[in-house]
Amino acid sequence: MPTARSITLYLSLITCGLMLMFQNCSEVAFQDADSKSTVGGKEVSSEGEEVFTIGTEQEGEVSDSSFEEELQEEEEEPQEGEEESQVEVTPPQEEVCNPLDPLETCYAGSGDGLRGQLYYLTQAHARMGLFGDSLSEARLDDYRVYGVSVPVNIRMTSINVTPRSWKSGFRLPDGEIVKKEDGEELFEWFSLDLSGEISLPAGEYQLAMISDDGMRVTVGGEVILENDGIHAPRWDCAKTMVSFEEGESKSIQVQYFQGPQVEIAMQLLYRSAEDSSQSCGKYGQFETVPKEAFSSH
Repeated sequence: MPTARSITLYLSLITCGLMLMFQNCSEVAFQDADSKSTVGGKEVSSEGEEVFTIGTEQEGEVSDSSFEEELQEEEEEPQEGEEESQVEVTPPQEEVCNPLDPLETCYAGSGDGLRGQLYYLTQAHARMGLFGDSLSEARLDDYRVYGVSVPVNIRMTSINVTPRSWKSGFRLPDGEIVKKEDGEELFEWFSLDLSGEISLPAGEYQLAMISDDGMRVTVGGEVILENDGIHAPRWDCAKTMVSFEEGESKSIQVQYFQGPQVEIAMQLLYRSAEDSSQSCGKYGQFETVPKEAFSSH
């Protein structure tokens, strides 16, 4: 029968054995850790062999966080049939055709006239001192720079408004009259800014205009005629000739403003350059530029 002494000795031997085993395992673990190094983002042993560690992200594997981010991006992408964005569509503006000459036929075709914008000034502009103490001091450019832009399209199939009294206003296709912001009808202190192209038979020409009030004609980017300010119907003949080759078109801009009611005039005329030595007036063999000469796109 074992004695108490022998049992105690036996337990001591077991304890020493366990302690030796634990010490050897620790030394091996430290030696393994010391023998590993990182190359190119990977762990390798001292012999150059790559070390794979369980629980780490290997090349080609996706972590949980990356997978969640990709899933979230897929959920945010619009599905088939869904609109990515709301596009606001602006309704087309109504057209006022030949407002200063209601008897002139409005048509569409190869010579469909000039198109542009309508502006007006009010007494409030004058009180601001933008161009003097009264609207009478306003000039062509003041209407475009300071004026109120009316949301309509103006089309004139010809520039042949002879001197006349005018107070019919700007009529829309449905018969309604264009009104200012204060509700009043618009028939004074307004401006037209028209543009398009002009084409005349091959040759050299002198242009002229009759205006009441201010008017400016620009052809091919060059101001050919200008008679600004408030005045009675007045002739003005260009000092620069305009030449056209066969089938050639040039850009044209016609700007006009009407001051106080009610007299207006807005005519564009032409004659051969050979006749430019004659008087500048109704006896100077001028003709109205035909409507077929104007076009816009």
